[in-house]
Amino acid sequence: MQMTHIRNGMLATELPDVAWRKSSRSHGNSNCVALAPLAGGVVGMLDTKHPTGHVLVFTPDDIGAWTADIKAGALDHLI
Repeated sequence: MQMTHIRNGMLATELPDVAWRKSSRSHGNSNCVALAPLAGGVVGMLDTKHPTGHVLVFTPDDIGAWTADIKAGALDHLI
């Protein structure tokens, strides 16, 4: 098995064995992001409208801060 170098902006097709997970609160629509654990302990984020598109890569701490901000309503002004 060839090791893939994980980087921001890589295409999801470069990660064929990754199990993407979408929130159960997505109600089946495609206006969501999917997350997946990646090599090196980082987390990939994918726009579900573009499942073969570009992947953003974050640390677990980044994801924790982002979800805390969402829960606190800190990003509501962006919608």
